[in-house]
Amino acid sequence: MNTNEQTWSADLLRRAGVGPRHLAVLMDVHRMTAAKWLTGKSNPHHLLQERADRLMRAVRLSLENHSLPIDKDKGLRISEIDVRTVAMLSTLMEKDEEARL
Repeated sequence: MNTNEQTWSADLLRRAGVGPRHLAVLMDVHRMTAAKWLTGKSNPHHLLQERADRLMRAVRLSLENHSLPIDKDKGLRISEIDVRTVAMLSTLMEKDEEARL
């Protein structure tokens, strides 16, 4: 089993409220590709390994500190939840990258 298969977890992404639209933006792929990753039909290509690992670390951290999934009962519109989800994970991914340099 390669590292990608060990760290990539569609279930974890879904538990964090990450959908294809979020994943497509965060991983810079087409939404259909992201949907295949979330349904387990495929995994990120090995050339996206580092980015996928950063995303999964960000998702795990967000789940641990209960910042994801964003509670839909707080009066936020879906678009606001989408923006906050992507912004939060993007920021964590950038911090992770900086810390590893």
